[in-house]
Amino acid sequence: MSIQYFVVTFGIFIAKSLGFLRDVVFGAKFGATAESDVYFQIFGVVTLVFTGVGVALQTLVIKNLNSQPTTDDARRSYVAGFITRVFFACAAVTAALYAGAPYLVSLLLPELRPDLFPTALTVTYIMLPSLTFVVIAYIISGVLQNSRVFFIPSIISLPYNVLIISQLLFFDPDIIAVSVATTIGWALHVAFQLPSFYRRGYRLAKLPRGGAGAFAVREAAAIFLSNMVFQICFIIDRSFVSGSEGAITSVNYASNLFVTVSSVFVVAMSSVIFPAISKNYAEGKLEYVRRLVGTMIMAMTVIFVPYLLVASVFGGNIVSLIWERGSFTADAARLTSTSFIIYSFGVFGYIAQELFSKILYLSSRYAYTVAGAAAVAALKLATDSVIEDRFGIAGVAISTTALLTAYAIFITIKMRSVIGSFVTRKMIADALRTAICALSSLAVYFIFRFAAPGLCADRIKFLIPLLVCGVVYVAALFATGLFRSLANDMKSVRDR
Repeated sequence: MSIQYFVVTFGIFIAKSLGFLRDVVFGAKFGATAESDVYFQIFGVVTLVFTGVGVALQTLVIKNLNSQPTTDDARRSYVAGFITRVFFACAAVTAALYAGAPYLVSLLLPELRPDLFPTALTVTYIMLPSLTFVVIAYIISGVLQNSRVFFIPSIISLPYNVLIISQLLFFDPDIIAVSVATTIGWALHVAFQLPSFYRRGYRLAKLPRGGAGAFAVREAAAIFLSNMVFQICFIIDRSFVSGSEGAITSVNYASNLFVTVSSVFVVAMSSVIFPAISKNYAEGKLEYVRRLVGTMIMAMTVIFVPYLLVASVFGGNIVSLIWERGSFTADAARLTSTSFIIYSFGVFGYIAQELFSKILYLSSRYAYTVAGAAAVAALKLATDSVIEDRFGIAGVAISTTALLTAYAIFITIKMRSVIGSFVTRKMIADALRTAICALSSLAVYFIFRFAAPGLCADRIKFLIPLLVCGVVYVAALFATGLFRSLANDMKSVRDR
């Protein structure tokens, strides 16, 4: 498992790095303006809602491939039938969205200036076909992951990012042109994976005949709603701050930075470990599943404890370094960094959505995840309506983080009822060693803060104390024996 995880992490890192560059170039070109707000709010539906549908169906196809078809031919037949049904469903939904596009724009951008409404409507029309491309791309990724093909799905966004970056750098496009390239980029997600998909004997189409390939609408809908916790919170935040020019763009960059960094590790872990968990759960090997989950939790702890420290003390420096140039002003950077730091502490909710909820899906306990998602959405609407006027972007970000943390606690408790207790004395000891490592690096930061405050405050020179703190953390991992302990755990749960 460890080699596969690092391969997938490396692939996602490459793809996300280009995504960072895309945002940097976009920010320098368009800044934080009403026009960029239009693009990001409509684009947010594609990247958040449409991908939510894709992830739901990806999860469902992995689960069913491990529990229903019994032969390779049956699996291939199931996948072809599944994709065919999804395609027709997406076509019907897209047609309905076209008919209701004006109402959708009004809902997503309630305080949009009247002169920008035609632009927003045009962008919506251009991006709606992305639904089909996004969903089918995620289904294909799930099939490849279940076939132990991990690297290609991890870098599927490369062609998309290269296309957008090239357009921004060399063709001086407007928002409409970028929207066209965005939709084409999503189509490339499908095309990029097709060679690997076809080499393994899978096909995209088959006449629907029922049976094992039947499209489980209720199950897919439950997974989709459960996978929308984070996305719903971000969309609601953007809607409530839409009255302030540039606020949507700042929230978008903050949430993107958080999700981009987090997903490098969380999505990689989910891609590698969920097929193994699904297979072993279906075979009744709960002890092995508990070991997988325990190892997964410790790996995430070792990664995200230092991430939270970095976000807390260097978040402003990082945002300034990445975006503060061209049309992206210092004020926009300040708003973005505030949101980024606060959102970062919602990482526990992100892990619960991407990893822990999937374990509940295996036992078909969708009522818990759907109820949790619905409660978060309702509370989010209620709290933002009260908080936004008084506290602005910081207030809506705090409500998101608090609700996601509560959701994580709820899902973790329910997960224990499915697979049993996965907390061991060794996990507790490793968690304490992680705290020691983190405190060691934090102590080094405070030494720099008092001895050389200029380094910590500088837009570029902060990289020096950041690098030193990182070295101290890694050294502490080895000194405490935590690195060896985690490596042994990952080796012991390597897929059989």
